[in-house]
Amino acid sequence: MKVQHIASSMSMLILFGCNVGLSTNNVKISGDTGSETQALDTAEQTDEPSTEPSAEPGNEPSTETNDPNTDDDGDGFSEALGDCDDADGSVGPHANEIPSDNFDQNCDGKELCYKDTDQDGFATEMLMISLDITCGNDEGEAAAGAPTTDCDDNSASIFPGAPEIQNDGVDQDCNGSDDGALNPDVDGDGYDNSVDCNDYDSSIYPGAYDIPNDGIDQDCDGVDATNTGNPIDSDGDGYDTSTDCDDSDYFINPGAYDIPGDGIDQDCDGVDAGSSGNTDIDGDGYDSSVDCNDYNPSINPGAYDIPGDGIDQDCDGVDATSTGCLSTEMLDCNANCAPVANYGDGVCDSNLLTWNGVIVDYNCGTLYYENGDCSISDIDGDGY
Repeated sequence: MKVQHIASSMSMLILFGCNVGLSTNNVKISGDTGSETQALDTAEQTDEPSTEPSAEPGNEPSTETNDPNTDDDGDGFSEALGDCDDADGSVGPHANEIPSDNFDQNCDGKELCYKDTDQDGFATEMLMISLDITCGNDEGEAAAGAPTTDCDDNSASIFPGAPEIQNDGVDQDCNGSDDGALNPDVDGDGYDNSVDCNDYDSSIYPGAYDIPNDGIDQDCDGVDATNTGNPIDSDGDGYDTSTDCDDSDYFINPGAYDIPGDGIDQDCDGVDAGSSGNTDIDGDGYDSSVDCNDYNPSINPGAYDIPGDGIDQDCDGVDATSTGCLSTEMLDCNANCAPVANYGDGVCDSNLLTWNGVIVDYNCGTLYYENGDCSISDIDGDGY
């Protein structure tokens, strides 16, 4: 009966949630033949967590530390030092970024992408830094894997495979030539650039008159003509002393424009042309009645018009059309594309600058000897 009473009392205590600190050693049970200690299998009621390891194998403590200061892949950089993939030794701040693969090898959060300025799907080999690791989703970027074969990235109508407009002087399909005009005649003198030694000056072509001793090969025979007797052409304007009334001034000869009212007989007809009321402010030989910019001596009806630079140098009302160069390029003396930025910048770059693997030459009469950057013999004393 005592046992029943004790068991009943314990059940009531447990039922009401009392913490009695039961253990297997604090309950005695007496019988008719004596007493014996009986262990009661009850869980200790305590708030302290168990520190005993579980006997289950799946709960054993892990041997992996996951320490961000540990260099797991042995590339010299841990996660704490910026390694964004510490399981791959080829990825980390030490790595070289591979362009246009949409993968961040050097862990800077950005990607190198090829440029596609005109967004025609064809890139150039020029690179730009993307704002993220995906190429093609920011302005001016080519998509990953886009071909880098665009020959004019400023025009969406020019790319490999584009429809070619024949004989317009533009290579739309980037095959290296304008279809139908493999050898165009840029200056319109009847000789294309396969035989014309300067296809940007209509006075120079095979069969032209070669002015002796002027340093220019007008007839494209490889040498400048020499004058072996009198009369001679000292100023190289094409008129010798038999007809030139001032053979020391290149701009005075029977074919020159006579500036009205300046007191000088430029055309050697014996008199100065009468004043027309129009002055020649820039002194280029063309007054304001015909000169479309009388404040710039390089702009006049007889000037060479640089194609595609947005300026009408020859006063014909339009800028000369591009001949396949980019908008930032022009044609040099040898009909090669050259940077506009170096032309007339105050430094003689001719034969010192290389562009697209070709030596640039602006130093010829057609281009005003690099627009005055290169020094030549100043026959007429005008500073050029």
